Amino acid sequence: MKLRYFLFLSPLVVLGLQKNVQAEHVLYDFENSWQFEDWEYNQSDLTVEASEEFAVSGTTSARFYSPPKAIAPTFESRVWDNNWEDADRIAMNFINPTEEEQRIHVLVGSEVTGFAFEVTLPALSHIRQVTELQFSEAVRTHNINAITFTGQVNKEVLFYLDNISLLEEGEEPLDKPEEGEDRKPKKTFTITEDSGGLTTDLDVYRVEFAASKAEDLRAYFETLNLSSEDVVSFLNHELDGLVAEFAESESAEEQQAVLLKMKRLQMTADRFVEAESYLPEYSGDKGAGFVVGLADSMVKVMPKHLPAHLTMADSIELSLAGGEKEAFQVAVMPYEKPAERVTVELSELKGPGGAILDGAMTGVELVTYTETTYKTAPDVEYIGWWPDALMAKDEPIDVAMGDVQSWWVRLAAKRDQLPGEYTGQVIISSNGKKVMSYDVTVTVRAFNVPKHAPIPTALTFVDRNLDKVTAIGDETSFDENWNKIKFDYADKLAEYMINMDSIYRTPKKGRVDTIDWDIVEYLHDKGQLVSVCLGYFWGTSDETVELFRPHYEKAKELGVMDHVYIYGYDERNSDQYENINTFSEKFAKQFPEVDLIMTTSQDHSYGFDSVMKSLTGWCPIISRYNPTLAEEARKLGRQVWLYTCVWPPHPYPNIFTDYPNIDNRILSGMMLAKYKPDGYLYYHTAWWRTYGGITQYPYTDWNPTTFPGTNGDGAYFAIDEDANLLPTVRVENYRDGLEDLAYYMILQHQIKLNEQSDNPDEEWLKVARATLAANDDYVRTRIDWTKDPKEVRHYRTQLANAIESSPEKDTDPWKDGMGVLGIDWN
Repeated sequence: MKLRYFLFLSPLVVLGLQKNVQAEHVLYDFENSWQFEDWEYNQSDLTVEASEEFAVSGTTSARFYSPPKAIAPTFESRVWDNNWEDADRIAMNFINPTEEEQRIHVLVGSEVTGFAFEVTLPALSHIRQVTELQFSEAVRTHNINAITFTGQVNKEVLFYLDNISLLEEGEEPLDKPEEGEDRKPKKTFTITEDSGGLTTDLDVYRVEFAASKAEDLRAYFETLNLSSEDVVSFLNHELDGLVAEFAESESAEEQQAVLLKMKRLQMTADRFVEAESYLPEYSGDKGAGFVVGLADSMVKVMPKHLPAHLTMADSIELSLAGGEKEAFQVAVMPYEKPAERVTVELSELKGPGGAILDGAMTGVELVTYTETTYKTAPDVEYIGWWPDALMAKDEPIDVAMGDVQSWWVRLAAKRDQLPGEYTGQVIISSNGKKVMSYDVTVTVRAFNVPKHAPIPTALTFVDRNLDKVTAIGDETSFDENWNKIKFDYADKLAEYMINMDSIYRTPKKGRVDTIDWDIVEYLHDKGQLVSVCLGYFWGTSDETVELFRPHYEKAKELGVMDHVYIYGYDERNSDQYENINTFSEKFAKQFPEVDLIMTTSQDHSYGFDSVMKSLTGWCPIISRYNPTLAEEARKLGRQVWLYTCVWPPHPYPNIFTDYPNIDNRILSGMMLAKYKPDGYLYYHTAWWRTYGGITQYPYTDWNPTTFPGTNGDGAYFAIDEDANLLPTVRVENYRDGLEDLAYYMILQHQIKLNEQSDNPDEEWLKVARATLAANDDYVRTRIDWTKDPKEVRHYRTQLANAIESSPEKDTDPWKDGMGVLGIDWN
């Protein structure tokens, strides 16, 4: 440690020096009154005060507090030692005494700019956050003058802070991987182990907190005015179990887990109040002890703890185009006693002239749940059981007190289904006795959606990890079993407008079998083939280019050249642009009939400001998609797609398990309609980690973890132990979004035809153009779109009405076929 540090430390008490047994420079130990003098706040009622609670060492910590504020509360202090030139990390001790997780935004900087980072404070915990200081070159590190802490909007902020320290290179604390752990040490990490007197303080605090919480809960249960004393007895019995579990806890982690269960028991109690609130409007059998409600397919009905937000009604109405699928949910919610042996059945839906609505996939499937153990993104409010895979299970299901169980009722019209109204019923029974029924009316429209995605897509399903899926077979049986089921899988994927493809397949010298040409031919014959990746490209040699020849020749033989493309150099930077261009130029000379050579490399000029002039396809991530520049690129014959992956999180839409269903539908539907990319790429749909498949339900053993730190990323499907391919509620909404996009494109097609006709219908055109433009009312930007399913359905109705009232009867812009370049809709 340099002498400069000793000189600057002189205002701190000797105790402050003694408690830093490690060679770190303490900026604030909060042992002196002057360290509380310079704090400034952006609003009233904010405080930073000395506290004798939760001192990491010494006797004092700093208590930060703000009541809930509509504007994020900020606490800022001038830094007394502003020379941080030698520091490479900052360390801070946070204590969160509340049962709510808190997120704190920290900013340190000079008068020019600064460095910001986020700290997540688990409930009832102490953490030491060590963060690498990653200042830009613009920051004058010899003149760091302020540190700012910002809390969350509309939430009470309460935390304690102690020992803000600067660390030089090599100084403790250091991240030390466990023996055998294959990773490099990190400079940004969190230490969760308590030490010294603080351990005792927090143990005592948690014990007192648990006792107080239990007492408050018992009093709270008595205020609920529930109709059945049995429910209050149930809640108190659950609480007794938690009190006993807490008493047996041997670690801070175990204590925290029980306290979380106590918090969630209160949420469960609120669910009984919610269930009883439905009774005045509920027309089912109230003697059954549970209510049955409805929910939109764009909603995730949470099975535990959170509000169910059900709709009480006696009927449900939906509309479909030919070839389309739509769904709604039926949910069972006990309020007095468990629901036993529940079944949900869909009758035949009969329409004009006795016609039956019997499109493929019509029926009822059980919603099953997967358990998350972390948040995909900081704004996710819940860790636990989330709706995900759908399973075709007919046997009765029990629903426990406090839980909610959903069933997915899917309605499908076959292509050219006779238009008109189709009616039937959904019947819910318990122990063989009907307790509720709904009249179902489906209006079938007089047009079809396409058999395939309305714009080109590139999504991976099969890749090199597929043979790890033991649910399909082991080393000796996998190939034989896969060949038996692969066409069924291709059909199931096609129902979701997804081709069995891979953007990552590696071409091999002289081999044609790295693509399953039987599947390609099968989908092509059915009119469902859109895109086939001939292989992933990397390198520049003539030999590398030649690897693609067997696939190229086979595609020509099968007559599918308009569907083929190549993809490569995944998310590469400018140091690879020259190589990409060299490969593209060589490839185009050898295989001129391949129209699309595409990359997600980070050239956001789409070739205008880079050397990549031979490339034909750019695929920027959604947050970097530039519609104006994309239009200019298209004038030069370039394709500009867009993609999503593990990034970006909210406020952009994404497909994660712990994101709302409507994200998926908006992303693949109305958002694509607004920005009109030439295609959409998503890197994987079956990146599975549960190779043996789901073995239990409705609370499954499916692991939602895919890409590190995310839930459900790259996994639109699941699989059960019998190798049945299972859709998720997320892929249902992905397909529904594509069908919404098809409506938009059909109306767009009709407008174009009518404008080019000899007798344009100006009155209809005015309405039709306004209907297309109304999409912007629901998707304002890529980070601002409607979260209301009713608005999505209203817009679908607007589009369908405009299509059916059109003087143009051609409703199929895909009738001449669609390859990887799509149809002209830009």
